[in-house]
Order: sequence, then C-alpha cells, then structure tokens
Amino acid sequence: MECKHDHHTDEVRKNAEANIEKYGCHLVLIERGDYLPAFVYSIGLHQNFNHPEIICFDLKSELMSGMINHACDLIKQGEKLVPGKSYSDFLEGHNIQFLPVDKEFYPDYLGYANWYYGNDFNFPALQMVYPDLQGFFPWENSFDSDWKFRQPLLDRNTDFKFKEERNVCVYTTKQALEGDPILYAYHNTDGA
Repeated sequence: MECKHDHHTDEVRKNAEANIEKYGCHLVLIERGDYLPAFVYSIGLHQNFNHPEIICFDLKSELMSGMINHACDLIKQGEKLVPGKSYSDFLEGHNIQFLPVDKEFYPDYLGYANWYYGNDFNFPALQMVYPDLQGFFPWENSFDSDWKFRQPLLDRNTDFKFKEERNVCVYTTKQALEGDPILYAYHNTDGA
C-alpha cells in the first residue's frame, strides 16, 4: 500500500520516538475539517506494550489527548483495555467503551501510524467511544441523533464511509448509472 506520508522527515520520526520512549506513546491530532470531525490517536502502544493503538473523535483536543494518555498509563501498569467493557475513569460522569477498528478504516484515519510502522497496517487499534449527555452510546436507540456524526463507528459500515445517511438525495449522470467511475462528488451545505 502506498504511504501518503513519505515526505515526513527524520526529525518527525525522532520526535515520535522520543515521545514513545518518554511517555509510552506519541499522539497524533487531526484537526476538524469540512467533512471530518477532529480526532486523536496513539502511536507506540502496539510497539511498547503489544496493545492496540487507540483513537478518539470529536471532543476538545486536550480532553481526547488526556483520555488516551490515561489509557497509556493504565496499559503501562499492565491493564489490557478490551472492547465491550465499560470504563468509568476516563470521562467524568460517563462511562466509555472500546470498539475494535476494522482495518478497512485504517487508511482513512491511521495514516501516520502506518508511516511510523513502516507502511504496514499490521497493528491492532481500538476506538474509544463516549456516550451522549444522557449516557446512551451511538449504537443505542435513544442516542441523541444530533450527535450521530460526531464519532464514526470504525467497527461497522465499512462499505459506506460517508457521514450522510444512505438514503440522501443524489443527482448523478447517465454515465455513472451505466457503470462509469464516479470521480467527483459535491455536497451541498445540508449534505445532499
């Protein structure tokens, strides 16, 4: 697989290695874009502790970083964070859970980790998932629908990587309907 991060320098690698040596992991922050929420993920947990890397979406960057650093501290103490278990000591007043990240999502979200690990997505990753203000997780029926696209669930729906619903209105061309490739998609401000 082609690496999109070949332009990184030895200085960037040295910085990551220094953080991994000193703290147990290096954190990568990807700022919010027009289409994606902000997210933070670790590099080094797999290398140092044989533990999955961790990714978290769309909270304040300091909070996401603090939560992943807390996870790193627990892992350094020998704890293994596992999917499906509730953890109460990450986010004040709320439990969080972890989901296994499907490798189909790695190129979209874990590119720097791929670069760091030698252009090899052969490392596990977990997504740290938080509930809405009422305590419901995104997969529960009562979850706040206004929060639906704050944290894409990276363990499912690998065949549809858009934040809009599957049934959103689409205008297309005869050529696309006849099987020609779609080379560009434009979204209105409402997502259509």
